[in-house]
Amino acid sequence: MWRQKLGVTTELANFEWKTYLEIRGNQEFDIGRSAWCGDYNEASTFLDLVTTTHGANDGKYSNARVDELMASSKTAEDPQPIYSEVEQILADEMGIAPIYHYTQAFMKKPDIKGWPLNNVENNWYSKNHYRVASE
Repeated sequence: MWRQKLGVTTELANFEWKTYLEIRGNQEFDIGRSAWCGDYNEASTFLDLVTTTHGANDGKYSNARVDELMASSKTAEDPQPIYSEVEQILADEMGIAPIYHYTQAFMKKPDIKGWPLNNVENNWYSKNHYRVASE
């Protein structure tokens, strides 16, 4: 697909997990795959990944303005405008290229209530669920 759409010839290489992590950590790649699942429902769970010193920043993306903005977002009353500026910088520089978002499908009867639809970790407990009478 990359050759057809972008004119880029690629060669895929698979590695045992430990070797893959070492290669990524040493930046011995032209392009690499990574994944991250948000552990709290707030933009910084993803935006912190592109700060210079973040442990998962294996591509070593670095932008002093992004670092400054993300540091200031920690104490901002409303960090949303800061996050928007960081996202614009990332869109302009393309330090990362998100290509996939995890999805999950659930089958749930409509009379079951209390399902945590906005829980980014998808933690749910049966004690929070209840059934309502059908209409």
